[in-house]
Amino acid sequence: MFQVIPKMNTAGRFGDANRTVELLITSDDRRAKELISVLTQDNEKRKTIQNKMADDATQKVNVEVNSEKDKAIILFDKKWHPGVLGAVASKLKEEYNRSVIVISNGDEGLCIGSGRSIRSFDMVAALKYSGKYLMKFGGHPMAAGFAMKEKKCKRIQNDVFTLCTRKNSGNRSCSKNSNRG
Repeated sequence: MFQVIPKMNTAGRFGDANRTVELLITSDDRRAKELISVLTQDNEKRKTIQNKMADDATQKVNVEVNSEKDKAIILFDKKWHPGVLGAVASKLKEEYNRSVIVISNGDEGLCIGSGRSIRSFDMVAALKYSGKYLMKFGGHPMAAGFAMKEKKCKRIQNDVFTLCTRKNSGNRSCSKNSNRG
């Protein structure tokens, strides 16, 4: 089960989610094996992209973040794949023990972002604070996603940093790491 689920999840992020549905309902063993093969290839592609993005993000943190001053990590890269932003945000949150938002370009002039938070900071409340710039968002206090017009992308950084500072003055738990790039 634990070997199959990530492959099925990848289909919606990197391929065609219908493959997963077809795998679940097919009674043809040959077709099921074909679908598993395709899902496995997609999952390997996802792992490669995700690892590269995580490495890129870590390098950005090392260059762009003031670990003494910043209260959250917010990073942007046009080249990042939107399908693994959440996984990269989760890895950074664990590594740096700070709330993290990672953002990339989506379709049609949009930015797509994903955030992961530590217990002391409500990610959805932060996005609500920036709501006037967001086209859509959702999630829960520890994880959220959003879409916004690309030209407004930098605004979320300022809002989240303001909110982090206000809620956590003197407390590094919101941990603001800026994207100065």
